[in-house]
Amino acid sequence: MNKYLFLDIDGVLNSEEFYVEMSQNDRMNKIHKENPNMSGSMVYKLSNFDPKAVERLNKILRETECKLVVSSSWRFDTDLEELFEIVDINANIFGITGINNTRYRGFEIKDYLECPMKYRFRKIYGFSPAVPELFGYGLTTHTAINRLHQLYPESAPTREEAQEIASDVFHLKHVFPSRNSDGEGPYERAKSASKKLVGNYANDYPNDFIQSRSLEQRFEIKAGKALITGAIDLLLKEDTNGNILDAKVVDFKSMDYPKNQNIPFFWINMALQVQLYAHAADVVLNENAKTGAVHLLKAENENELPNRVEIPIDDISIQTAVSNVEWAVNRILEGEFPMRPSSQKCSECDFVKICAKHKEDFISSEIPAPIKIPMTNNISEIYVRCFSDID
Repeated sequence: MNKYLFLDIDGVLNSEEFYVEMSQNDRMNKIHKENPNMSGSMVYKLSNFDPKAVERLNKILRETECKLVVSSSWRFDTDLEELFEIVDINANIFGITGINNTRYRGFEIKDYLECPMKYRFRKIYGFSPAVPELFGYGLTTHTAINRLHQLYPESAPTREEAQEIASDVFHLKHVFPSRNSDGEGPYERAKSASKKLVGNYANDYPNDFIQSRSLEQRFEIKAGKALITGAIDLLLKEDTNGNILDAKVVDFKSMDYPKNQNIPFFWINMALQVQLYAHAADVVLNENAKTGAVHLLKAENENELPNRVEIPIDDISIQTAVSNVEWAVNRILEGEFPMRPSSQKCSECDFVKICAKHKEDFISSEIPAPIKIPMTNNISEIYVRCFSDID
């Protein structure tokens, strides 16, 4: 009987610990010195493979004699076989997986709930917007916060200690340090900003570190006819014996409040995400989160306007969020992708220049229940934007 190993790469052949041990920039410099004629893109790709993880993969392949099928998004990389040869993966690629149309990531569903045509451009047509210069900034800041909780499980670090950890962890995939020793480029400015955010968090929320730990857990949850995948951020309070006393969903965002703070639309996706996290924590981890919040790291933490905002995660709020996702999945499977334009949404859309922006109706008459959001401008619930934000 044939045996197959379906290989993901990110999170399997690399990890947070791998990126913490050495900054990606230092790793790339090391690879470049050893291979001076190698292209910059190949150097970057190689910098994401952990030799220890490759050893473990080779051991599995050797002992099981299984065939290697690549399921990672890297499977579309034209250099994949060459990459595997350079990093010494001792197996030929037997095959790659296709696109699974019943498996969705949270941000894909978010696109549909804003405007189904936006989802169609990105997911069905395969149009990809340009990668932002600072792509990965939020992830590296998030990694630094997780590292703080690993190193300080009993008491909060000082602002300076937190900033030092953020500096050690910091890396960006598409931006390199400035070659001008006297100047400060985008990389250096982003690094300084990340250090400030992480330092502010440690200083403003010391109670997060008292007998607590941060847990990031990938999940798959069933939503109607599909699986929704993602990763949960949990803050777990424990007693002295390690028993969990409390679980709190905290979604850290490297962003500020919108200029107009009274816009309920801002909270739809935020609330939906936290509510799905709370649902996944219960289903996957058997941890019933009592509270949920969005933490806006770039916002000032003021008494009248704190940068950590509570999100409703009671049973009704969570069920409403799940039902919205199930509604979206059903519409996608039925092939419904109407344009649902508005001046605000279209101004923020990556596909504004190629979309006709003509309002179209859904074939289905079903309208999902409004999402429960933090009280904003006297509004505590609102329909998703493909219904509530239409010109």
